[in-house]
Amino acid sequence: MDKYIFTKGEIEESLSIMREAAQWLIDKGCPLWNLDDITFERMKDDGEFIVMWDKNGKSIATLLLNFEDRFFWSDIQAYTSGFIHKVAIRREYAGKGLAKNIIDYAIQECRQIGIKSIRLDCDSQRKSLCNFYESIGFIFKEVKILRTRRGEFSAALYEMNI
Repeated sequence: MDKYIFTKGEIEESLSIMREAAQWLIDKGCPLWNLDDITFERMKDDGEFIVMWDKNGKSIATLLLNFEDRFFWSDIQAYTSGFIHKVAIRREYAGKGLAKNIIDYAIQECRQIGIKSIRLDCDSQRKSLCNFYESIGFIFKEVKILRTRRGEFSAALYEMNI
């Protein structure tokens, strides 16, 4: 991981990566995130924005790290687990295993403050994404059906002891 630089708090850069990934999914015909929701105003308080940069200073990946998640993990006490959301990779870097690098960084961040587990959710219909998370050590816990303002969402919940 030492060939990458990680920063926290670069919200606009993080949102740029997320919007690029969201638009790509829309263009592919399998939307995941609504572009109208990926704005500074809507997301500024959503967690710790982490950005991964290459050695040339190009932002290449991002995620949100939280320590409480009342929506997907309402039964988990705050600051007992890390919660990863909105993992996104710039398209030119996709398919190179970089998602694991930024997730590993989030795991390190959790360990440094004494957090012993990390959790995430993903659309249960996105089998390749579920398979990816399982391949890097996340354990499937359950599928949870949730209601959002856009309808029902079937979320696969995953956790990893760290």
